[in-house]
Amino acid sequence: MRDALVWTRSPLALAAEVEGWETLLRRLIRSALENIAARMEAHMKAAAPWQDRTGAARASLHAVVGQPGPDAWEILFGFGAWIAYGVFLEFGTGTMEPFPVVGPTRDLFAIEIMRTLALLVR
Repeated sequence: MRDALVWTRSPLALAAEVEGWETLLRRLIRSALENIAARMEAHMKAAAPWQDRTGAARASLHAVVGQPGPDAWEILFGFGAWIAYGVFLEFGTGTMEPFPVVGPTRDLFAIEIMRTLALLVR
């Protein structure tokens, strides 16, 4: 005869503990992404390669953490919506060279974001 399964802790207590770990993990992920977003924003403002005329484009550069679902986070970053010419700064025009800052910032931080998330959920 096989030994019977004997619970040393209540399954309900285990479920509550798992929920606690899940809540903690969500807070850690959000905190880590907010830290990275703040550094992304600071980097964009410092590294923007154009010569300011009014300072509006540089001031509009931002990075914020969004959460479109309970288990989904995103870092939204770029020019503020009120800077309609941001796309021309980033990609240039037929008569103006590009001054990219958003794409290079994404490239610079992408690996760090993935490594940070991998460390938190391993």
